[in-house]
Amino acid sequence: AVFLVNFRGTPGFGKAFMNAQRHEWGGAMNRDVIEQVQSLVKRRIADPKRLGVFGGSYGGYETLVAMTITPDVFQCGVAVVGPANLETFIDPKTMPPDWKADGWHDLLGDPATEAGRKLLRERSPINYAHQTKGQMLIVQGANDVRVPQRESEQVVAQMQKHDVKVTYLLY
Repeated sequence: AVFLVNFRGTPGFGKAFMNAQRHEWGGAMNRDVIEQVQSLVKRRIADPKRLGVFGGSYGGYETLVAMTITPDVFQCGVAVVGPANLETFIDPKTMPPDWKADGWHDLLGDPATEAGRKLLRERSPINYAHQTKGQMLIVQGANDVRVPQRESEQVVAQMQKHDVKVTYLLY
């Protein structure tokens, strides 16, 4: 079975639902995913020993969060162009020219404040890569201007350092 989760921040469910993602990347948004998967297991729709998670862009980030911050839930994950380190992801020096840093700071955490830096670190999968138990496939585009190659390479290096079964595909 394939299950598509509508976690907070998913478009099409109103402004309050969109705004509920503020400072919740890797937090309540991940809980949305985990709780819905637990519901599927409880209803015997899904086998808890055979769960995988897949996503691209934000979904790639969520896949990395699910596999690193909540490592006991999924046996495998496929992360496509997922930000792994929120501090480097919103670095204004490498941000796409059409992005506004302030918008990302409001959404993820402001690196100019200690509280913001703490939140960015706490919600960055790279800081939990050593906890990964399941197998990972990480896919990255070499010319991706929104999620640079360094995002995938950072987390792959950390996973390899800790003997995580990870395959990295760079296109």
